[in-house]
Amino acid sequence: MVPSLLAYAASRISVTAKTRSLGVDIGQRVDPTTVVMAEAETQAVDGRAETIYRIRHLECLALGIGCPAGAEHIAAVAAGVVKKHGPCRHLYAGCTRVGRPVVDMLPPALGAIRVRCSLITLAS
Repeated sequence: MVPSLLAYAASRISVTAKTRSLGVDIGQRVDPTTVVMAEAETQAVDGRAETIYRIRHLECLALGIGCPAGAEHIAAVAAGVVKKHGPCRHLYAGCTRVGRPVVDMLPPALGAIRVRCSLITLAS
């Protein structure tokens, strides 16, 4: 019974696209830097598109890592994720406070991964 149910479900769902993106929140003294890789998979289910997000990598760096070491680690994580899961389109980074200098230190070795900076501001 189960194989026929799986065959029925497979006949209704087709994967149309997969994209991967990295996200980085640069921490400071009391909050750690966090690196995440999410994979978005668009599927056609009964004629309509649905997107499923899967977290393929999630890591918090130790406190006290300096900007150069943080940038090197982020680049190493990006290279490892690409090697394990396939190409990534973007690296989204928070560029407020220390984020911008770390992003500026990222090596050109990121290759085809486009770096996008996000500025988060608070209005009172």
